[in-house]
Amino acid sequence: MENSLIKKINQYFHDEEAYYFSDRHQWRIKQESRLYKDFFYKISESVDKKIKILDIGTGSGLVAYSTHVNIGDFVCTDISYRMLHSTKTDLKLHKFNCFKFVVCDAENLPFKTGLFDITTCNAALHHFPDINKVTEELCRTLKIGGALIIGFESNRKFWTNRIVSLMYRLIFKMKKMPQNAAVSYDRICERVNERLLQEGIISNPLSNTKILQSVDIHSPKAGDRIDYTKGFDIDELINQNFEGFDAKTIYHYDGMSRLFSIYNRLFFPKSAPQFSLILKKKGDSKIKILFLFAHLNYGGAEVGLLTTLKYINRSHFDCIVISIGKKGAIGEEIEKLGFKVIYLDDDARLFNVYLIIKIARILSREKPDILHTSIFYANFFGRLAALFKRPKAIITEERSMYTQKRFYHVFFDRILSTFTDKIIVCSNSVLEFTVKQEKIKKEKFCLIYNVPDTERFDIPETKEELRLKYNFSNGHFILGSVGSLIPKKGHRFLIEAAIELTKHIPELKIVIVGDGESKQTLSSLTEKADLQEKFIFTGARKDVPELMKIMDVFILPSLQEGFPRTLLEAMYIGLPIIATNISGIPEIIINGENGLLIPSKNSKAIEDSVLDIYRDINLRNRLGRNARKTIQSRFLLQNYVNRLEGLYLDLMGNIKEKKIFII
Repeated sequence: MENSLIKKINQYFHDEEAYYFSDRHQWRIKQESRLYKDFFYKISESVDKKIKILDIGTGSGLVAYSTHVNIGDFVCTDISYRMLHSTKTDLKLHKFNCFKFVVCDAENLPFKTGLFDITTCNAALHHFPDINKVTEELCRTLKIGGALIIGFESNRKFWTNRIVSLMYRLIFKMKKMPQNAAVSYDRICERVNERLLQEGIISNPLSNTKILQSVDIHSPKAGDRIDYTKGFDIDELINQNFEGFDAKTIYHYDGMSRLFSIYNRLFFPKSAPQFSLILKKKGDSKIKILFLFAHLNYGGAEVGLLTTLKYINRSHFDCIVISIGKKGAIGEEIEKLGFKVIYLDDDARLFNVYLIIKIARILSREKPDILHTSIFYANFFGRLAALFKRPKAIITEERSMYTQKRFYHVFFDRILSTFTDKIIVCSNSVLEFTVKQEKIKKEKFCLIYNVPDTERFDIPETKEELRLKYNFSNGHFILGSVGSLIPKKGHRFLIEAAIELTKHIPELKIVIVGDGESKQTLSSLTEKADLQEKFIFTGARKDVPELMKIMDVFILPSLQEGFPRTLLEAMYIGLPIIATNISGIPEIIINGENGLLIPSKNSKAIEDSVLDIYRDINLRNRLGRNARKTIQSRFLLQNYVNRLEGLYLDLMGNIKEKKIFII
């Protein structure tokens, strides 16, 4: 029988049972609520805050009645609307008001990951056709350190012991149950068949035995006989379904069967007709994140990754990094932090099928919860590979206003965005540009501003000491820039401005930190202008904080940016800033207050701004002071880390969040 039909039978059966067996339910509550009452009393005494409780398969409301104290939010769920509505009415009559009632399927719970402190599943596990899915959902929705209670389930070891089970069956007949509890199930089965036929789910009526077997699919009672193959093996249940839990088992001897408890303990120590488990979710469950980057050389996105890994909470997140290219300086720094880095040593060219296969194999092997990629080629190959082995969530990054994207780049981004959970952008301008360029809904994006690694830039040496170290005198006026040497960074306009600046500032030195494809071109331009003595090209360096601290002014002549991290770093050091008025830069710099904004591609504007700062020491000091205050007030490292971690946690929760039918 298909699972979908079994679920329908369960739903309709419990709908009818809510009507016919209401007295029996009240009797069961009195008989079986002691475990939960004791448990909730202890909880209410041991915690000083409200907690969240989830009850799976609420049924007659045994667990809900047992709370007796308002210890927090209590969510009752059941597949049967009538059963849940009946329980809701009864609880209101008893003046319980802390409950929410949700109709849902336990194999697909509509709640966030790690939402509940306590999850209970009382006398319900045997109703579910796929135990693995149900227990997976129970584990998912429970917080680390939370308690899971599996209550009053049938014990296979008891029912396979013929002598003990026969004695128990005799005792069961002697129990004083309400009269209507002995009513035949014929009428309920008849109503179930009527509803199934009416909705066209079945074409021929099912036998009563078939219906009862579907309702109690793992119970020892299947139809009118004892099925010795049913029920749960306690150790097997724990080992197969609750590996990440510490378990405490409680064995129950219902009613008069307590008379045989001594006999059972002597001869059958793990035999009792029913058992209950209290399990505690271990605290070593981490969210596994796999970061994919095109390379791990120095760059804004790569430095951002290094900052993230330095400060991410390792007790909650397990991180692995993949570089499509070879080992780079950032990769070495990441390895020093103790993270696993995988170098594919491949070429990120479009339609590199073998590269997609390699990434897919890593996804299959590592089984990450989240795939986090950055910038086009990593985004492209990562998402294609994830189509073959999809993680639970996919995050990509857009770090700039990529006007140079070809139509097919935009097309692939738009198509692959449908398989992407969130796209991180570093500024409002990048967000607006990407939404317009790629026609992706705004809700798909998450804005997280870049921040500087302030700890890295807190340097004990003074400016004078560092200048002596790098062979500069205090009399030099040092203009500096940090970034990749590529055309869009606009360094050639700085060289053009320097031709005139050297006439007004004889002690001028210009330090360019970074490497890239334009290095040779820029070097040739300085030689043609006879400025080779004024310009120092340092190449890619690890001592960027020290080099920044020797500068008098920081300049960013870029033609295209997102939200430049080097600008934030210079501001934190307290340097006066000159930057082009493009992209996300105006979101940081207020012209004349914490820096000077200039038009892009304008060497004359660079010249005038540098001269203004050179000639006015008060302006220089005020801009530098306000720049540092801006970082300390708006771009805090901890806020960045909290925002990113919050995104990871929210995504892991929202994967399972759906529309909830609340009654």
